[in-house]
Amino acid sequence: MPLGLALGCASVPGTSPSYEVSSAESRGPYLEALLEWTSSLAAVSSDAKITLLFPASDACGSILVPGTAVDYLPAGMTGTVRAGERSCASVGIARLREWRDRRPRPRTAQVIPRAQATYRIVSEADGYALVRGRFPLAGLLGWAGGEDTLALVPRSDVCAPVLERGVASMEYRASGRLVLTLVGSAGQCPLHGFARPQDS
Repeated sequence: MPLGLALGCASVPGTSPSYEVSSAESRGPYLEALLEWTSSLAAVSSDAKITLLFPASDACGSILVPGTAVDYLPAGMTGTVRAGERSCASVGIARLREWRDRRPRPRTAQVIPRAQATYRIVSEADGYALVRGRFPLAGLLGWAGGEDTLALVPRSDVCAPVLERGVASMEYRASGRLVLTLVGSAGQCPLHGFARPQDS
């Protein structure tokens, strides 16, 4: 199910679609924004908090200011935020544990599904590497386009050797702290988010 459809229940007739920007942080070429639903139904909604990646542009930065109220318009894979006449389209998702935990548990042939991921480093900034490649298990989170997608990976001691190799086993866990990881000699390297390539 596309992520836009999964988030559609946040726009319940008779309720406010308004979110508040709780935080906005630089993640390489993106702004990672945590949006919290301000409706009175937030306590019972799985969509009460969503974390999205936006272009690190002046236009998006002027909207994604902590404390600002925005409308979230689910559409396509990620959706758009709007404040007055200004709008900013999201290009990805982050904090994958949140996205996993709001979805029904996928049916898989293995307890811990595993597949080969191949990728190359596109850029590095703010302690993260942006890599592009094939991440076949991304679909278990509802992220379409795993055959050619961007992934945001922390530049940690565990992840560094895996990133340099350009190929690794990818694992998915349906519960617990880890969600999607690249398996390396130093341990499990967690993927932080996914984004659409701008030329796709």
